[in-house]
Amino acid sequence: MPRFVAIPVSQGDAFYLETTEGSALIDGGRSVSGFPGLFQSTTRSAEVDILVATHNDADHANGVLGFLEAGLRCKEVWLPGRWLQVLPHVVRPWEEVVYTLADQIEAIDMDSQRGVSLLEQYAESQRKPEHRYENDTEPLELDESGWPPVLIHRLEQASEEDSFWEALFWLKRFYLFFPTYMPKRRLFLESILAAKRIRQIALTAYHRGISVRWFEYDPKSPSGGYSWLKPVNSRQIARVIPAQQARFLNFLALTVWNKESLVFWASPPYAGAGVLFSADSDLKGVQMPVLDGAIVTAPHHGSEANKDVYSLITTPVIWIRSDGNFKNRPCPEYLQAKGKRFCTLCRNTPHSKQAVTLWWRHDKWVHGRGVRACSCR
Repeated sequence: MPRFVAIPVSQGDAFYLETTEGSALIDGGRSVSGFPGLFQSTTRSAEVDILVATHNDADHANGVLGFLEAGLRCKEVWLPGRWLQVLPHVVRPWEEVVYTLADQIEAIDMDSQRGVSLLEQYAESQRKPEHRYENDTEPLELDESGWPPVLIHRLEQASEEDSFWEALFWLKRFYLFFPTYMPKRRLFLESILAAKRIRQIALTAYHRGISVRWFEYDPKSPSGGYSWLKPVNSRQIARVIPAQQARFLNFLALTVWNKESLVFWASPPYAGAGVLFSADSDLKGVQMPVLDGAIVTAPHHGSEANKDVYSLITTPVIWIRSDGNFKNRPCPEYLQAKGKRFCTLCRNTPHSKQAVTLWWRHDKWVHGRGVRACSCR
């Protein structure tokens, strides 16, 4: 019997799905150490077949790292192709990563918008049509397990170098970079954390012997995955052109860009009427599957920035929104969307955070006992 669970993480997205063919965890929220226990207590499981990180935001990817570091079991990890493009750079000696980012940030001119990730803002400003950059770098070929053989030595060596003191390296020197210009200091911090997440997730998965699949953003020609879980805005790749050293910051910024979040579709009949995992995507350019009666995760937690999604999806669906306590979410368009709505935490209500569990019964998704419908005000 298919089962869907919105895990009540403190902030961010974490969605678990059991189908007749396999199970998947899509993202893991913001907490690294707290997520493994929450996952087990909520799902009554200690393993999944597929573990997915949709993009490099902390409130999606940190829990993925926590899942891996805690030793919970998975057969495959699915990661964005952008991560693979910067992987040769983030597994270098860590001090080289730090100084490379510092040099590239020092050379740029930038403004800042209040409340907006500067790294994502930088990605928006630097994006070029189709992301086609001139590049004479040799492509990274992948082996049967999904890892590039030319990086195996670096993956092994980087793991041995990581230590508590290495982790403090950039913290001790943080205020030596950009001591007075706060936007660049903030961008530097965001960049370091983004690089570190990719490094740690890749190293942990590799050293646990977990196979990996990489998905390159491509809404025009999606491909790959399995019959029961498929990408709808990306294609599975077997080789990639890595980012040039001079464009390390550019490509690293694209790993956190909401618009390139990976979107996946768990299809009927394996997952009831289906489940669309939208991450933080605006779904523009995506060829939508038939969604009548399906579960759709509210993109970017019901944010105003993704309000156009609710005009793209006109058929009644079951909207699932995962979020922390924010006054500006969800947007009015979410509250007016066709279909039923459930939140892990509603706005301006006295109720505590809840796990949202739905079962496929009698040809429809049915919520579990005690699950409250959306009461956002």
